Amino acid sequence: MITYALAWLVTTFPSFAQTPAVCEKKGFLGLPAWYEYLPDAAFKADGVGGCLIDLKFDGPAGPNVLIPIGLAVLDGLLRIAGVVAVIFVIVAGFNFITSAGSPDKAASARQQAINALVGAAIAISAAAIVQFVGGRIAG
Repeated sequence: MITYALAWLVTTFPSFAQTPAVCEKKGFLGLPAWYEYLPDAAFKADGVGGCLIDLKFDGPAGPNVLIPIGLAVLDGLLRIAGVVAVIFVIVAGFNFITSAGSPDKAASARQQAINALVGAAIAISAAAIVQFVGGRIAG
């Protein structure tokens, strides 16, 4: 009975029997997966509904497989740096509020906020550049 139902399902919906050729590129907590920028040719179906990543240097990914992996790792690190910079802006604001009118503490907190904002701008722009380059490599 089950075999008849499965045969009917496969003949009625032929796409049901096919496995996806490309993995879903899902990261963790907004961070990119390490295989985010690998070309689609590096992924192949495993025959049971999943997919495999071919990282052999003679495989479809080619000898430059380390560059897309490095870009994905760098993208994740830059996103973390952006979050840390925002935290430093909040800490600088707290330090400025609690300076109690002391000009030295207020100036130090102001400089800390400026440095954190510059760091955030650098991290955001660098992450955008890495995403652009990685997207062009992945195709």
